[in-house]
Amino acid sequence: MTNQVKFEFFNEIPKYESSQIFVAYIDAVTGERELFLEMKKKLLFPDYCGDNWDALIDSLLDLAWIDHQNIYLIHLQVPELEDEELLRFYLSVLLYCKVKWETDKARFIHIMFHESAELMIHELHIKPINK
Repeated sequence: MTNQVKFEFFNEIPKYESSQIFVAYIDAVTGERELFLEMKKKLLFPDYCGDNWDALIDSLLDLAWIDHQNIYLIHLQVPELEDEELLRFYLSVLLYCKVKWETDKARFIHIMFHESAELMIHELHIKPINK
């Protein structure tokens, strides 16, 4: 199953104007704190959502406040986190949540990055976290 889960890559920033989908454009961030704040802002996380990995995972697995079944998470740049392991963990979290939603057939989450990041992300050998 994990071999079928993939990130998507774009050449030009996709522009979606449909009431049928929810689109979150994730701006360039530096560090964990900026990443948590950007995700909270763009994915409309509730105020009670903390600024930590557990809160991020819980919120990504919930998303009850978003009515759309199709969600596009478009990273305008790969987050600049403190080290490669943290970036690998973030990408693994995204894949874990994608697998959970799609296995339950509840939502379809498209996780997108610019094509210039494809080789770097591929070389990280990302697999969903084990929870």
